[in-house]
Amino acid sequence: MRSAWLLCVFFLTSCATHDGDLWRAISYGEIAEVNGYSSEIEKSLYVRMYQAPIYNEYCFVETHGICKYKYYFSVSTFDEYPEVNLFELRHQGEVVDIRWLENNDIDSATIEFRMSKYTKEALQNNSALAVEVDVFQVVLTPHSMDEL
Repeated sequence: MRSAWLLCVFFLTSCATHDGDLWRAISYGEIAEVNGYSSEIEKSLYVRMYQAPIYNEYCFVETHGICKYKYYFSVSTFDEYPEVNLFELRHQGEVVDIRWLENNDIDSATIEFRMSKYTKEALQNNSALAVEVDVFQVVLTPHSMDEL
């Protein structure tokens, strides 16, 4: 009986934490219409990217600022009754470039991201931070997100 209660509390806590991060993304972050990038590629999904600041990092010298961001994607189809889902990106930092890639699968999108480990402001403020840029791809469907 105790283990069932502990499992229930753990589940509710994890749901509340995820909602809090999304709330921060919607309230304080930026929302980007990802479909606006790479206009030459025809899109079969509608994708928005939500950027949530992470405040528990201390990379600024003698001041406070945002060191990196957490990202969420809302994905929906263009149907009469669209399928909609929300996904959290594992990579954290600051997205510096977005590029759609050709994908012939139905209701699927392949997007390439270039992400800096720290924000531009953090790098300008603290010269001890290493400039690292990761390039990775995300394959989105209404039901899943895979980071490659």
